[in-house]
Amino acid sequence: MSALSPKEALELTPFVAVYGTLKYGFPNHELLKTSTALGVEYMQIPFRVFDVGYPYAVPSEDGLPLQVEVYKIPNEGVLKELDILEGYPEHYQRSLLKVVLRSGDTLKGWLYYTQNPRGEGVKTVFHDGKLNIDYITWRGSYIYLLESLGEAFQSGDLERAENLLKVLTRFLKTYGGSHKAVSPIYGKVVSSLLSAGIEKNDLLVEFLREVYRLVREGEISPIPQLEDFISKI
Repeated sequence: MSALSPKEALELTPFVAVYGTLKYGFPNHELLKTSTALGVEYMQIPFRVFDVGYPYAVPSEDGLPLQVEVYKIPNEGVLKELDILEGYPEHYQRSLLKVVLRSGDTLKGWLYYTQNPRGEGVKTVFHDGKLNIDYITWRGSYIYLLESLGEAFQSGDLERAENLLKVLTRFLKTYGGSHKAVSPIYGKVVSSLLSAGIEKNDLLVEFLREVYRLVREGEISPIPQLEDFISKI
């Protein structure tokens, strides 16, 4: 397929799958602050990943499912900025590929990748317990940790939940970028936790206070259950 303009690309699909510095919590995520995060998903075809301080994803039959964050792009201006960042079409390719959602559904999304790897190959393999698959990723995903927090509480794995709370609270206290793209995910996870009537503990309260701070700052949309929780502590 010849190079498509941002306008032409968005007419095919508004979704983009990212795996590097555009992920939530990383330096270039600001370019996606007006987009909407769907969640953490996987590319259907296998990939290998190489690291030069930022990642090169390379399709490979010897690879593994590539973990990505999927975002819905609001307009062609955002995709144009992504093309500039990724050096498309000279540096990275932008191709329409199938994404396997953790819900079991699929969609097509744009992915920036290359056929010419550079750097050191990423060898660490991770496991997704929900889908029971091994996968590869570049420096993890804060959205994945957030989604895993809800799953840990629901399964009663409190040790894992507390470890996740520590990491996520530290992240929320130190990250200075935008949280607006992931606001729906925070709303879903926090509402789920509070609706389940989980027992309060210091780690949970500290985490929820940080989320509430972002609500007050306008970074995350209001969460009614959270408002009620904070008013009672």
